[in-house]
Amino acid sequence: MALLFYFLGYVAGTDWDNNAIKTTCLITDNQVTEDQCPYDCQCDDSTTSTQCQTCYDTCYDGSITVAYTDFKEQSHSQKIEVYSDQDSNYQVRNDLNKNYPINSTVTCYYNKNDPTSVKLDLVNTQAYLIISIVLFCLVGLLMISWVIFEFLKQCRQSKNDYSIC
Repeated sequence: MALLFYFLGYVAGTDWDNNAIKTTCLITDNQVTEDQCPYDCQCDDSTTSTQCQTCYDTCYDGSITVAYTDFKEQSHSQKIEVYSDQDSNYQVRNDLNKNYPINSTVTCYYNKNDPTSVKLDLVNTQAYLIISIVLFCLVGLLMISWVIFEFLKQCRQSKNDYSIC
């Protein structure tokens, strides 16, 4: 489990982040788009396992279009989704206008190997690293406890042979 957290979170996140270049992006547009979000409905609790159908409801996504120049002085314009699966079109529109007004600037990061790949935030790889270290330590303590337990069990079973205890 610890290795999974480490490789899926820490290593995968640092791969993109190690190639990221910080720049300033100009917000040129913001949009609200309607989407269909799935949810469980018409659940039948009469059986031992609950069975539900998948229903869909209207939800809204908010995105911004940013313009930036890469290290080769080439201009790019990319769309970034900043809100997803929200209930209210009105709320997404207000949040976009408040947090990402058109003609304002934000700090963003693009990948130097693929300048068209842009993000507003880098992956917090520190969290994955901490979780991995904690899980490695817990597994190590569990293994040491198991070895001690087995050793003591052997000592109790061999009452006449005290050489191993």
